[in-house]
Amino acid sequence: MDLFTAFKKNERETGQKLSEVQKIKVTEKIEHSSTRESEKILAEELAVDVKQPTSKTKKLVLDDKTYAELIKLAKNLDINSPADLIKLLVKEKSDEIKTEKQEVLIAPARIENEKSRYVPKQLKRTLLKNANYQCQFVSHTGRRCSERVHLEIDHHLVPFSQGGRTILSNLKIVCKNHNCYLAVSKLGQNQMKKYLYL
Repeated sequence: MDLFTAFKKNERETGQKLSEVQKIKVTEKIEHSSTRESEKILAEELAVDVKQPTSKTKKLVLDDKTYAELIKLAKNLDINSPADLIKLLVKEKSDEIKTEKQEVLIAPARIENEKSRYVPKQLKRTLLKNANYQCQFVSHTGRRCSERVHLEIDHHLVPFSQGGRTILSNLKIVCKNHNCYLAVSKLGQNQMKKYLYL
C-alpha cells in the first residue's frame, strides 16, 4: 500500500485528519525502509492494517429488480448471500459448458470408421477402458491373459483382410503374442508367414 492510500485509510477509519507535521514524521520514518518494515511502521503509527488483501474483490452493479430477484432466489435455495449464489451459478454454468465441450469432442461419427484399418483415438480409449487395460484373450481353460503392456487391437470376429469392419463390436484388445496367435489360427500359417518370424 502506498503512503497516500495509508493516510486516506487512516482518516476513514479514525475519522481524524492527520496534520502535515504528522505526515512528514511518518514519511521520514519509512524513507529508507523495506516494504515490510514500512508496513510495520505504518501499522504502528497510523493504527491501520496496511497489508494488501490477498484476494481482490470486485463490485457488480445490478438494477434494483435484478438484485431483488437475486436475494429471493438466494433465500429459496438457502444460500447465505447473493455473492455465494453468484459463485454457485458461475461454477455450475462453467461445469455445464465443460461437459458440453467434452460431448462435442466425442462425436459419434468419428468413433467408428468401418472401411479403414485405422482405429480413432476415442474408439481406442473406449476399447481399452472396456478391457480394463488388459489383454482380453481367454484360454480354453477359461484363464484370461494378464498382460497389460504391448496391447494391440484385433478384428476378432471377422479379420480386416476378410472384410471385417473397424467397429466396436468387431474389435478386441489383445497383447502382441495373442494377436499373432489369433491371426495364425484364423488366417493360417501360410498367409501369416510374411508377417511373423516362424
